[in-house]
Amino acid sequence: DGIVRFHGFQTDVHPFYEAADCVVLPSYHEGMSNVLLEGAATGRALITSDIPGCREAVEDGVSGYLCPAQDAEGLTQAMRDFAQQSFDRQVQMGQSGRALVERKFDKQLVVAKGLRLSDVSVSGLLSHVHAVGGPPDWALPLHAAQSGRVYDCRDRVDDMLFVPTDKL
Repeated sequence: DGIVRFHGFQTDVHPFYEAADCVVLPSYHEGMSNVLLEGAATGRALITSDIPGCREAVEDGVSGYLCPAQDAEGLTQAMRDFAQQSFDRQVQMGQSGRALVERKFDKQLVVAKGLRLSDVSVSGLLSHVHAVGGPPDWALPLHAAQSGRVYDCRDRVDDMLFVPTDKL
């Protein structure tokens, strides 16, 4: 009926973001969502699930809307709320999202924060890696970040490591 059109694999997603009024990503679980970061960076409001990996990209009611995961009614209401906003308000939400991405996720800021590691934690981790041939059991590979614990990127040793914040 023309409601949904599948465009297949795309190497350049920018035209799709530019054509969108907002980016909607309902999810049950997520790493840090590139779709949301890209959508916000292009100045689009976001509607997404209130889960780790998604909520960090949205200021609820300011740059978009958060809705409970696995809640079709909540998602529908968030989309209705967005659609009922004036065009100027929708644009303002997108601009707020762009500002949030610049403030929290700018590559230079993320790299600089990652480099501000204490010599003790880095040298301790690297000593352990070299001594036993691998990271300690609390330094988990990327796929383990789905467990629901809060992780903070601290180092790169063959594979990106995510360290539970309670170990810092």
